[in-house]
Amino acid sequence: MKRVFHHPPRPEKPTMWRSLAELENSPGFESLLQREFPRGADVYKDSGLTKRDFMKLLGASMTLAGVGLTGCRRPEGHLVPFNKGVEWTVPGKFLYYATAMPLRQGAMPLIVGTVDGRPTKIEGNPLHPWSNGGTDAFAQASVLDLYDPNRSKAIKEGGVEVGADAFEKFLKGLADSGAEGLAFLVERKNSPTRERLRADLEKKYPGVIWCEYEPLGTQETDKAIAASFGPGMRLIPKFERADVIVALDSEFLSGSDKGVGFARGFFPRRNPDQKGAPMNRLYVVENHYTGTGGLADHRYRCKASLIGEFTRQLGGKVAGLTRDASLASFIDACPKTAATFDEAWLAECAGDLFANPGRSVVTVGEQQPGWVQILVFAINRTLGNVGTTILGVNTGEKPSASISDLAAAIKTGAVKTLFILGGNPAYNAPADLDFSSLLAKVAQSIHLGLFEDETAKLCRWHVPAAHFLEAWSDVTSYEGTYSVVQPMILPLWNGISELEIVAQLAGRAKPQGPELVRETFAHRFEANGEKWNSVLREGFAPGSEWPEVPLSFNAAQAIAKMKDAKPAADGLELVFLQSSSVDDGRYASNSWLQETPDFETKVTWDNVALLSPATASKLGIKANNFGPIYQVAEKFGNDIDFDIVADLIEIKSAGRSIAAAAFVAPGHADDSISLALGYGRTGVSALMENVGFNAYPLRSTEALRFLTGVEVKPTGKTYPLAQTQEHRSMEGRDLFREGTLERYEHDPKFAQTMGMDGHIPPNISLYSHPPLTSQEQWGMTVDLNTCLGCNACVVACQSENNVPVVGKEQVRNNRDMAWIRIDRYFAGEAEDPEMLAQPVMCQHCENAPCETVCPVNATVHSEDG
Repeated sequence: MKRVFHHPPRPEKPTMWRSLAELENSPGFESLLQREFPRGADVYKDSGLTKRDFMKLLGASMTLAGVGLTGCRRPEGHLVPFNKGVEWTVPGKFLYYATAMPLRQGAMPLIVGTVDGRPTKIEGNPLHPWSNGGTDAFAQASVLDLYDPNRSKAIKEGGVEVGADAFEKFLKGLADSGAEGLAFLVERKNSPTRERLRADLEKKYPGVIWCEYEPLGTQETDKAIAASFGPGMRLIPKFERADVIVALDSEFLSGSDKGVGFARGFFPRRNPDQKGAPMNRLYVVENHYTGTGGLADHRYRCKASLIGEFTRQLGGKVAGLTRDASLASFIDACPKTAATFDEAWLAECAGDLFANPGRSVVTVGEQQPGWVQILVFAINRTLGNVGTTILGVNTGEKPSASISDLAAAIKTGAVKTLFILGGNPAYNAPADLDFSSLLAKVAQSIHLGLFEDETAKLCRWHVPAAHFLEAWSDVTSYEGTYSVVQPMILPLWNGISELEIVAQLAGRAKPQGPELVRETFAHRFEANGEKWNSVLREGFAPGSEWPEVPLSFNAAQAIAKMKDAKPAADGLELVFLQSSSVDDGRYASNSWLQETPDFETKVTWDNVALLSPATASKLGIKANNFGPIYQVAEKFGNDIDFDIVADLIEIKSAGRSIAAAAFVAPGHADDSISLALGYGRTGVSALMENVGFNAYPLRSTEALRFLTGVEVKPTGKTYPLAQTQEHRSMEGRDLFREGTLERYEHDPKFAQTMGMDGHIPPNISLYSHPPLTSQEQWGMTVDLNTCLGCNACVVACQSENNVPVVGKEQVRNNRDMAWIRIDRYFAGEAEDPEMLAQPVMCQHCENAPCETVCPVNATVHSEDG
């Protein structure tokens, strides 16, 4: 496994480290390493049981179980949707179905394996033209949400359980009465059938309000594209055509909505052996380390609130090189600050873009202000990228009201009946809207959701939602390919889909199967039953993506949209991040994701406030979360049961405040704090209780990505963290191998000569076994040029092998159960290092000591290994 770079960002033989404690090689770090081995077992103060005692109790409990079971009756369970075998099934053998997982801006095409009528494993659809068979951690873990025992199981009115007939009677009464003051608040689903039913609703109920809200949505980008290229347009970057890519606060490879499709074009160009095209170069400007930033050839630390100013100065240099007067006018229209950046970095980046006309892509994060988006469009146009590496399609999507529009309508009393179909606005709506109070002003509020969450408790009606594996629907992927969402199982707890509710309100009978989707399919493709069956089998309609349309940049309208833009305020900023574990909070009840370490921090079961070492020092944050263990022991005593504590800080703005655990993060921008959304929830399920810190109370309609001018101070309290980074240390062995493109071209096998003291010692096995000389051999390699630490493989392994979670307390005791992991290394100085991803797989090598003692024979090999 090796990684190839364009340019060496540091010396060829760097010292690699996984934490600041390892970099310091402190006594505390040595103490931590010793705790992984039996001689440190006495540190743990668990139950006091020895292994012998444990086996005695285990034997006694099994004896009691054997006696007790003779008088027990097997509990009833309604999990399998059929109780008689059908001709196409073989007990214990997988049946595979194609479906798709709806996402904010598209869909994840999937193949789902089922056993005896139960979905058990999810994989990507390798036939799909957008995803190429890729998935992400959220898709891999979504099957656990299906079986979550905390899911809502009953329809409730006023907090009291009622039957399904009572809700259907309520829907019929609304439809018959005309439903004056009707409004909908929905998640973005990209479903053609839902759009068709929406049109029926708008005909039946003139004045109905249809609002789409996503906490991590694309409102700023949508407005900027509409002003620059026209309504309904979408820009599709073709990374496979780009020699140079500049990402400005843009995690374009890691986003689940589009990242799988973008990776399909980007990663082949990272192959140094590709024919016919040079290896691409990636420039990344960001405030905290992302997986995309870890792959960068050149990375620059920058506050999120200064991305606009950085883009303005970069655009100025591009305008100077190209002598484009139009781009210069956009530069002049931008708000200006006094911030300065590395002139050499800016000049090199602008020069590289100028040297590759029509063969570059400049991309910006979708929650950056609209004027920054428009400026990036103007830069791409000047560079000749529009129409070559950036294509346009017309989605035909109708605009929707914003959640601010809905809030205003509720305040005026215009909303009498509000359907909240998915989503949790009482928890994640912008704080300045005070949406929880607004719900009390609505006479009839109906919530459809997987859980009885914060919003469900404030609504008159709550209805259990069907999981996407339980209900028919359809969806389009980011570039427009039509897919059918095919259920694998009947709703386990009588869940209802949003299509069923919308259809009944539109005056239709309650659908019993795929008829709504089939109507849309037939209308769109004029198709017969044979083509429908083909789409169900393959999972999508080939050739159904939106056709490319010419992009016409409306410079006058775009520049007019920038006139009210304001410069970012000085001072400390708070940046709101998408969580790699719980997204915006929607996966907070998923234990697989909660226990999967965040790649940058390796923290599980929590979110943390990231800040640079310099900022931590300036704020007086002394309890360094990477710091020596002996300092923790001095503070808490020798019988501590956790490794890392962090200072608890208070973050305050405009009279509102939150608490968070401070975490010193190498490579983070100074005067900037980053905090993931989706945590700090209470009263929903035990898995969410006391997990992390809620950042939403500081997030407003004017501060969706970042909030400037915040006040931060330590509270004097500390908070324990479960961090896996120091587990399984390599004891000084540099497992990671990397080199420059020039070195690789000179010596393609350089990685085989790298190691401690410049050589790799021979492998000496403790076991004797027959040589693996079969013609077919099991094996796997990971190209480090394409690994960004997304954790999809980690969660997939947990799902496929049913690996248990152990909880935060046991993770703190180094007892996580993951079979594979992704180590995160740093190299260079602590303030601005390089970040490296190293997957460590269970390789079934027949040499591991675990193989001979595995109690469940998980490592038994076939003759071919």
